[in-house]
Amino acid sequence: MPFGDGEFDAVVGNFVLHHLGDPKKALKEAFRVLRSEGRMGFTVWADLSKLEAFGLFFAAVEEHAGAAELPHGPLFGVSDFTVFHEVARDAGFRESSVRELQIAWRTQSIDSFLAAFRDWANLEAFPSEVRRAIEDTVRDRANAYRCGDVFAMPNPAILVSAVK
Repeated sequence: MPFGDGEFDAVVGNFVLHHLGDPKKALKEAFRVLRSEGRMGFTVWADLSKLEAFGLFFAAVEEHAGAAELPHGPLFGVSDFTVFHEVARDAGFRESSVRELQIAWRTQSIDSFLAAFRDWANLEAFPSEVRRAIEDTVRDRANAYRCGDVFAMPNPAILVSAVK
């Protein structure tokens, strides 16, 4: 990173660490730019089997277009807390803490949920009838997550934090 040693009190990263090709290097850089007693915090997605918001979308894609391998880094899908304690320790951190955060994606319209995935997964590349089938399936199955006026889809995260 283009910063000097010890320039920051805190370094945070939300849902990026598991996409990096070398997350250990990123944590070492976070350590470097932190002042003494500075804190870091990073979130990654929890165990893939718990990611119901992602699962809702991916199941519909697989049903109508087949499975797709998405690019990801070496920590994608890792939910073993000892792995996160080790990478924090290996970067120089102490007093690491790892815990699961119970997060639910909440939206009043499943269309906004679909719009986000449409862009991210490049649904426009699919033939229009396949895209419509995927979206119709997501809309239909999303009703299981309706809570009054909103849809609430569990998608927990893991929070890794530590002190320099």
